Amino acid sequence: MAVLTVDDALLHLNDLWPGQPNNMLAFPPDLTQWSDTEDYPVGTKITKRDPDNEGDSTFIYLKLIKGSTDVDVAAKSPVGRDSDGDWYEVSNDGGDIVVDGPIAIALSALDYGVSFTTAGKTYKYGWFWCGGVCPTGLVKNSAGTKVLDGNYSFAAGEAVTLGNGLKLADVAGAACKFAAKAATDLNPAAAICYGTVTAS
Repeated sequence: MAVLTVDDALLHLNDLWPGQPNNMLAFPPDLTQWSDTEDYPVGTKITKRDPDNEGDSTFIYLKLIKGSTDVDVAAKSPVGRDSDGDWYEVSNDGGDIVVDGPIAIALSALDYGVSFTTAGKTYKYGWFWCGGVCPTGLVKNSAGTKVLDGNYSFAAGEAVTLGNGLKLADVAGAACKFAAKAATDLNPAAAICYGTVTAS
């Protein structure tokens, strides 16, 4: 089955998360690290200009909650607000999220089988991209490789064209995907697609 994708340069996130960026905060030295502890207050935001896509990118510190199904997180995976959690608790399980709510993008991978081996451990803290242009030039792994570069995936059957608003798809038991926002949806679009989605 063909995978529907769009290039990172054609994807823009609208920051629908509460609060304003705190640009007095020192920019985190490594945005790709997960933590067992709340190293920053959840909901903390910071903005910086991305040199690749030539615009501002906003990042938010969130609490990732283990979903109903063990769906591993990949770098570039969308997450949404957990439907049973607090404002800053998110999941990447498409059946556990508020599909018409805010979107954030994971900056590194997380294997549930490895990360949640301790009994009762069901969450991790980390930074996510939540607004502005895709920060391909700002987010790199320890080897210096750009982790957000390339294509982003959409739910099967989506017909997304230039200027479409985006939300998340309801895909229970599977990783979140982008979906086109319907004209009848009341909430603002959480993202905008500046290209036509193509099969790859």
